[in-house]
Amino acid sequence: MDSLALPALVILGYVIGCFATGYYLVRLRTGTDIRQVGSRNAGTLNVRRELGTRGAVLTLAADIGKGALACAIAVYYGLQAWEVTLVALAVIAGHVWPVQLSFRGGKGAATAGGTLLVLDLPVTLGIIALFVPVFAVLRRFTRSGLVCVILAPVVAFVLRGPTQRVSQVATIAALVLFAHRENVIEMWRARQPDQDDQVTGSHASKGIWR
Repeated sequence: MDSLALPALVILGYVIGCFATGYYLVRLRTGTDIRQVGSRNAGTLNVRRELGTRGAVLTLAADIGKGALACAIAVYYGLQAWEVTLVALAVIAGHVWPVQLSFRGGKGAATAGGTLLVLDLPVTLGIIALFVPVFAVLRRFTRSGLVCVILAPVVAFVLRGPTQRVSQVATIAALVLFAHRENVIEMWRARQPDQDDQVTGSHASKGIWR
């Protein structure tokens, strides 16, 4: 492979990630900067506060799609596993820190999910399956999602054994946790969640799917 291919695909991944679907949807429909309302980020659940379920679903699908697209391109061009991981990190970074929005975007979980769909569908489904019982116990999107992100490498290990896949999942999970560092600190301190973290209600959530 051309020595310039990897840098080019990493840059392309970042550019794809920078397409902040939620931000542009809300701007187009209401003229509002989604980062100035609710939980103040350009993610799915904050979009739901402004545009309702249809806007949230569209945002979620697009955010997952751009993660999947970036990794699919990397796989298509025959990148090695660690190189594909770099592209995955780049598209997540673009979502979290989009250059055109002064590096203030979403929190990357949906985009990370899209990368994992391409990297390893069974592991992705395993993480989703884990979310169901965790959410049933905790009843909070943020806490349930963070628990699943933390346990994602464990899921990969159980399903794939001590392989390179575990390190890939762990690296992606680490970036998502860093983007959610305020939520992690809040969970660690066992504080009561804000009103906008409620599963139901009129306020935006600080949930994982942003």
